[in-house]
Amino acid sequence: MSKKRDPKYDTSMEKNKFLWGLVLTDTTIGNLFKKRAGKGSGFDQRYVVIFHNYIVYYKPETKEGLPRKYDFPKGVVNLRSVNHEGVVIDPDNSSLRVPTSARVFEFVSNEDDVLKKWLRVVRERAEAISKVRVEELVDFPVAIRTVQEIFPKSFSILGRVRIENFAKFTEDRRKYATELRKWEPYVRNASLFYECYFGENRHYLDWFVGADGPAGVLHSSDEECLATWKAEVDKALKAAQEIAEIRFFKEDLEETSMQCDKAIECIEGINKYSKEFLNKDNSYTEQFTKEREILTKFAASFRAFPSVRTIDFRTHRGGRVVGYSGDEFEFTLVAGVVAFKGKSGTTPVDFVAQGPEISSRNERHGTVVWNGRIWVWYHTRYPHTVRFDFDPKTGVFRYRPSPSASGAKGETPAYADWALEKGGGLKCLGGAGKQAPSCAMWKIEGDVPVCAALLGGLLEVLIAHSNSV
Repeated sequence: MSKKRDPKYDTSMEKNKFLWGLVLTDTTIGNLFKKRAGKGSGFDQRYVVIFHNYIVYYKPETKEGLPRKYDFPKGVVNLRSVNHEGVVIDPDNSSLRVPTSARVFEFVSNEDDVLKKWLRVVRERAEAISKVRVEELVDFPVAIRTVQEIFPKSFSILGRVRIENFAKFTEDRRKYATELRKWEPYVRNASLFYECYFGENRHYLDWFVGADGPAGVLHSSDEECLATWKAEVDKALKAAQEIAEIRFFKEDLEETSMQCDKAIECIEGINKYSKEFLNKDNSYTEQFTKEREILTKFAASFRAFPSVRTIDFRTHRGGRVVGYSGDEFEFTLVAGVVAFKGKSGTTPVDFVAQGPEISSRNERHGTVVWNGRIWVWYHTRYPHTVRFDFDPKTGVFRYRPSPSASGAKGETPAYADWALEKGGGLKCLGGAGKQAPSCAMWKIEGDVPVCAALLGGLLEVLIAHSNSV
């Protein structure tokens, strides 16, 4: 059964707007003792509330010392009529004095700290209200509708933070920041006055000045867009580092190159955005300079990689790679098929070339990928690749350890570097702690691609490692 309305309630009475059940406290509440009006010196206990531009006080009626839902206030003080400088604690009787044009209201408390708190709050609220010109709020109903059109309660710009929309996003962010600077002081001033706090405006004002209002939305969008763009930078750095180890042709690197470019745009966006919207004290320092440098180098190197179409082993006439240990491999071109056959120790090997790859026919001995300057061997049984970077000026194949292999099972050993010699030779350069085959000198006869020559020189140790895993 619904509770009957208190018979004292009268919708025609203006003071009904201060019924306890309708009052939402926005700053300070509590029990104080208020001095009676007139010449009497007595004090009555009152439940006092700061409510927008009013001090409202009620007679405590419940066991908890609160008013009842339909209780009218015993009195109302409009802070518009209070000079904040006159609000003081009387040193003679330790009462909080709130002077108005009609009378002086006095409140006391059993606790000094409580009264000091009330002194601070009443002063601050009265001072804030005194700075608002009444004529500013005359057209409030029209003005608040304009504000609501610009900043509806559903206001959000988080869906526009993608870097592809950077120009549009920053344009919108700039527009809303300008509108917020224009309207926020007005709305905050209006929220101080209960006369503006009615109907749907009541909920809108609470939202606007609260943490979820336009200022909070813009702050959240700042954090969201910077986090989104930073994630793009981190993702591109990780992808570039990983792809650089497993892709060796321009065609395979186009997507990652574009990802690097996008990440560089994100870095530019982060710095430009932060300078414009977050640089309050003009002390902003460029961010992600190191990351930008790394990404720029990656993007440039990826675009400099050769095309897969530039590698064709059929342009070589054929020849042999002969080891001083007696191992021998023959490179042949027959009916358009490029073959690389021979033996490593007692193990026969048979490779066939197709495109940029030289692959073992039966997959027993792995595959070599060659792009003209990077030599990579991989095998399904071996957990890591073996890579050499070739310098055509010096003719040296320098071993490049795989960053993913460190500390892992089946870790790639440190292979010795190799060098092409004048007169058609291939020599293992050795070195302390470097893995080298038993045959360190090879002779190249005829027209054999250098990548095939290195395959012959390394097969002994590569086969041994792949078989051991």
